[in-house]
Amino acid sequence: MRSVVLCVLPALVAVAVGCGGGSSGRTDTAQQALQLGRPGSAWRALTPAQQLDAVKDCRLGAAVAASTASGSGPAFFSDRYRAIQRLQESTLTTALDRWFAAAGHAGQSLQEGCTAVAERLADIPSVARRPHVEFALPVTGGKGPLGLEVAGPDIELVGRVSPSGARVTLSRPGDRARSTATWRIDQRGDTVRVSLRSIPLGVSYLRVDVAGPGVRRAGRLLVIDRSHAPSRRPPRTFAPVLLRGTTSRTLSVLYIPRAARATVRSDGPVTLTASGSLLVAHRPGPTTTATIRPALYHDVRIAAAGPWVLRIEPVGAAQGGGGP
Repeated sequence: MRSVVLCVLPALVAVAVGCGGGSSGRTDTAQQALQLGRPGSAWRALTPAQQLDAVKDCRLGAAVAASTASGSGPAFFSDRYRAIQRLQESTLTTALDRWFAAAGHAGQSLQEGCTAVAERLADIPSVARRPHVEFALPVTGGKGPLGLEVAGPDIELVGRVSPSGARVTLSRPGDRARSTATWRIDQRGDTVRVSLRSIPLGVSYLRVDVAGPGVRRAGRLLVIDRSHAPSRRPPRTFAPVLLRGTTSRTLSVLYIPRAARATVRSDGPVTLTASGSLLVAHRPGPTTTATIRPALYHDVRIAAAGPWVLRIEPVGAAQGGGGP
């Protein structure tokens, strides 16, 4: 394993530990895509090493597909992504053996079968039936209250609502200090956008409820922490960063001082995560572009199923050459 230190001062520092650009003995993206497009009847003809590669890549593809919602635009949701990525390769391989041996599945592609099996193993259908709203970053939270850290009074949140037909409402909890924040909710299908305005300084609370016809009401507390504006202004800009690799890569720290645009180019699925939460999820295709909020990100990982290019540059900067 080699260590790489990437410093673009004064604006962005990333320390990378891992293997990103070297050969791994794997097939390239075009060959992998061709392999995953083969019918399920070809599964048993693959060698154990080929099956392992196929499982890693199709699991990532299934997780990326589960991380987006219709109409959400460049917003990515981590819960279902993490549930699928946590699946053990051996568990998924054994399940695929049974899946493609069953009547009616041999005509599916390897990726189609893998996606169906991964969603079943990760219990995605039951997650989709449970009344809840899953927010994209900067909202965080596991099984407890949702968390939101902001530096200004206004922000827009994007969420995915489950199940179909459920609606999102906000309220001020009676057992907490009254928040002066106001909000506007725009929900279309399973995508909801919440515009928060006049968020007070310090810690404040809102309650997020999901309910609808035939849907039991479920709610969570949203804890908002608005800090004072920093005494020193961040840099007005920073030098664009261009990263390339052929396999997955880990960055221990990624500092984004201002709103940035991340553009991913790859023929296979690629994700950029920080502390397990999605920043960017790229489906196989030309490019994916998303905005990354200013923050000091830790435990950053680029998961990829083949060669990829990632360019990070300030919002508003003209896209230069040499990248996506």
